[in-house]
Amino acid sequence: KSCFFMFLRDIDVDKEVVDFWDYNEKKIEQWYLDQQQDDDVIISASPDFLLNEICRRLNIQKPVSTVVNTLTGQLESENCRGNEKVKRYLELFPQESINEFYSDSLSDLPMAIYAKYAFRVYKGTIIQWKEGK
Repeated sequence: KSCFFMFLRDIDVDKEVVDFWDYNEKKIEQWYLDQQQDDDVIISASPDFLLNEICRRLNIQKPVSTVVNTLTGQLESENCRGNEKVKRYLELFPQESINEFYSDSLSDLPMAIYAKYAFRVYKGTIIQWKEGK
């Protein structure tokens, strides 16, 4: 990922992220907006610099994500993927269980298992994730 993010050194990251969400915010599914809650957490392998803006817009706390230095493109944390998501969640919220978890990726099985209810999102359809608790 660090090699991939080397391009950040050559762009105005803040402006590009705002432009990205100005264009893509409308793609957030209505089913989520209808059930959004104050204690929602976005946990993603995506870089923090990309998610911080949409979290601000949706009034969601800072995301649990891969921390990337926007000046160098270097990762400043482990890639927040698979088992790392559970580890990071538990570090930040040791007393909090996950009531509902939604994902479009099979690599999120560790989080699905940890959650009370887990759901897969596929092309706008929500299906209960059988492997979850």
